[in-house]
Amino acid sequence: MSEEGHRMESEAGQTLRFVSWNVCGLKVKINGRRKLNFVFEELNRQNAKIVFLQETHIGSKNHKILKDKAEALQWKCFFTVYDSQSKGVAILIKEDVPFQYFCHDEDYSGGYLVLFCHLHGEMFTLVNVYNHKDDKDVLNRLQDYLREMAEGVLIVGGDFNEVLDLNFDRNSAGKQLCHSPLWDPFKKFTTSLNLMDTWAYSKPTVREFTCSRITASSRIDMFLLPEDIIKQVSDLVISKTERIELESTRNANMRTNRSISDHEPLVLSMTLSEETRKGEMPQVAACLENEYTYDRDKISGKINGEEILSVIKSLTDSGQQYIDDNSLQDYKKPYYPKTEILKIRFNSWLTGKETSPHFKEHTSSTYLNLDYLIFAKVLAKRLKMLLVCEEKNRINTKTCYSLAFSEKPIHINWRFLKMCLLFLCEHCKSNKLISLKDFNILDYIINEDTEHFSILESILPKSSNSDDLRELQEGCPLTTAILSLVLKYLEIRLRIKFKCITNICHYRQILVFHPYPDDPDFKIMIEEFGLGMNLSELKMN
Repeated sequence: MSEEGHRMESEAGQTLRFVSWNVCGLKVKINGRRKLNFVFEELNRQNAKIVFLQETHIGSKNHKILKDKAEALQWKCFFTVYDSQSKGVAILIKEDVPFQYFCHDEDYSGGYLVLFCHLHGEMFTLVNVYNHKDDKDVLNRLQDYLREMAEGVLIVGGDFNEVLDLNFDRNSAGKQLCHSPLWDPFKKFTTSLNLMDTWAYSKPTVREFTCSRITASSRIDMFLLPEDIIKQVSDLVISKTERIELESTRNANMRTNRSISDHEPLVLSMTLSEETRKGEMPQVAACLENEYTYDRDKISGKINGEEILSVIKSLTDSGQQYIDDNSLQDYKKPYYPKTEILKIRFNSWLTGKETSPHFKEHTSSTYLNLDYLIFAKVLAKRLKMLLVCEEKNRINTKTCYSLAFSEKPIHINWRFLKMCLLFLCEHCKSNKLISLKDFNILDYIINEDTEHFSILESILPKSSNSDDLRELQEGCPLTTAILSLVLKYLEIRLRIKFKCITNICHYRQILVFHPYPDDPDFKIMIEEFGLGMNLSELKMN
């Protein structure tokens, strides 16, 4: 038996102690000290070894607060960077735990973190989730990713903002009990991945709660394990944290006691199986030895594996041809090598504001370079966030007017495109159509603090006729997104200036409106729009 085999055999039967805890922010101060200090003191008191923290509230400008503190106290720390006021998750590994890092994936909106690693020589996929009440899609995104990528022992922990059983897992003063809109995605997530709630499995008759608020208590913090792994759980408790004596800000003689958070830590002890898995590098990371470094820029809005995976699956299932069609085989199952490599490359391009030189060689009206197409699809999906739904009035198609492109646009004026996007961003912000935090997802495509849109400028080919024009290639997903966005820009301007009732059919690329503006400025606006699209005229009916 090899030295590695002896080491693994000797570590079978080891117990790992996991803690999942929603800390409700790490930066705030309590009695003059950052809550972060109290959190680490509590983790040591719990003898925690692997920790899932939710609601860290870590943004790009304050990420060193957590990183530096964790390293000083001998914790390995992996975390999302999203916003300094909400969301955010982190996975901490105590230095004395035999640990080997391979790679990780993080949600662009701070909702989850997936860590691929060895613990005591055994392969684990650790998943920390904060299922925010306003983000009803995070579990759907994560589910698709894990079904393709998870390896070894899958452990999913976190705050799911939903309970399994309304009678056992919630205690409310209200008369009406019902599941939240998060219930269906949560149920689908657990079913599709064959995950079981460890508390319901090991303590079926015990009614305790992890979250306590004024009007209700609930057990929304959970560890979810696959059915064949859950038998390895040796202990599970909801641990009460030590209460802190607070000094009153108004009266120095008045003191109150409170907990660090309105959530209590959920502590799970798990015994490694005697049938330990081989300590090989997981397939998801096998291709990354020369590609990946964890300590990259801590930025929000990075492209994640799920976005790329969903695009790759749609492309490989379509049967469409591309440049160098033989390379299509490299993108088919298993998906993980290309998914992880492209994620690293794409994020490098986003932060460096420069794309791959071979993207310049893709130009063809029929075929597109496959990497270019994947990158373009991801960017197009993000740009379409600006096509948010607004209240629409039904228009009588018999009396309305329609505006369409007289011919399929093949160029767009670069300055016109920038103007349209800036206008849409400002409109969405001022009307609160998109959360300001969600603009992190667009940040590296549309950066309003610079004079140009670096990524779009790099990825859209320049016209051979003029440097002011960009090509709109047939078959490129960015073309469809851009045409929809500029029509949206025109629609909003018409509605605001001329008080029209407007609507867009994006599938037909048609703008409809009523009544017809009897105003000379209307003709001027349409002509300017046509010039921006490099069209001689627009079709009006």
